[in-house]
Amino acid sequence: MNIQGDLSPRIVDSVIASARQNQSTVKINEQFLQEPTLAFLESYQNHLRPALASGIFVLSLSKLQLNSIGDIGQFKHIQICDLSSNFIETIDSLIINCRQLIKLDLHSNRINQLPDGKYWKELSQLRVLYLHDNLLSSYDDVKSLGYASSLEILTLYDSPLGLKKNYRHHVVNSVWSLKALDTYVIADDEIIEKTHFPEPYAAHSNVFKLNLYVPTGKNSALSNERQMIQQLFKQVNNIQSHFCPVLILQKNFRMWLVQLRLKKYLLLSHK
Repeated sequence: MNIQGDLSPRIVDSVIASARQNQSTVKINEQFLQEPTLAFLESYQNHLRPALASGIFVLSLSKLQLNSIGDIGQFKHIQICDLSSNFIETIDSLIINCRQLIKLDLHSNRINQLPDGKYWKELSQLRVLYLHDNLLSSYDDVKSLGYASSLEILTLYDSPLGLKKNYRHHVVNSVWSLKALDTYVIADDEIIEKTHFPEPYAAHSNVFKLNLYVPTGKNSALSNERQMIQQLFKQVNNIQSHFCPVLILQKNFRMWLVQLRLKKYLLLSHK
C-alpha cells in the first residue's frame, strides 16, 4: 500500500506532464496550420483541417508516398502546389476544384492521363506546370493542356511522350502560350514553319538552354514562391528578347515608330 501510495503521485505527475506536452504540441500545430503557408510535410500525422483550408496558399506534399489526391481539392485557394515524387495516378479533383493555381508540380508520379481541356480552361492563372518523369504517352493530353491559356513553362521530359518523334514540335504547336519547354526556351524557328535561323538564334542553341525547374522551398511563403517564379520568367524573357529574331524586329519597329512620331511632333511644334 505504501509503495502504491508512493508511486501514484509520480504516475499522476507523469500523466499530467505528458498531457501538457501533448497540449502544447497541438497548439503549435494549430498555430502552424493557421499560417497562410503550409510547410513541407514530413509524415501523414500532420492533419489538415478543412476549416483552415481557405487560409492556405502554398501546399507542399512531396515525397509522402501518396497514391491519390484525396481531399486536397478542399484547398481551393492554393496558388502553389507541390505533389511531386509520389505515386499519384489521377489529378482530376485537383484540377476541377483548385482554380487559383499558378504553379503545379506533379513530377515523378504515375500519371498516365490528364483531365479534359474544359477543366484546364478554368485554370486561367496557371503559368508553371511540371509533369516530367510521369507515364504520359498520348498527344491528346498535350492538346488538353492547350486550353490552359496562361501556361508558359511546361516540363514533360523523362516520359513515354518525350520519346516520340517530333515530340517537341507537337507540344510547342499545341500549347501556343508556351515560352519554354523541358530544358530549353522556345526559339522562333520552332514556331514558324519551314524556318531555320543560324546560330545563336537556332532552336536548341546553348543560349536557349535553361533549368526551368524551381522546387518549392521548405517553409516557403507565398511571396517567396512568387518571387522565384518571377525570377524564372525574367530569365526566359531575357533570352527571348536577345535571341528571338521576331521579338527583336518587333522591338526595333516599335522604336522606329516612336522616333517617327517624335519627329512629327517636333516639326509641328516648330511651326
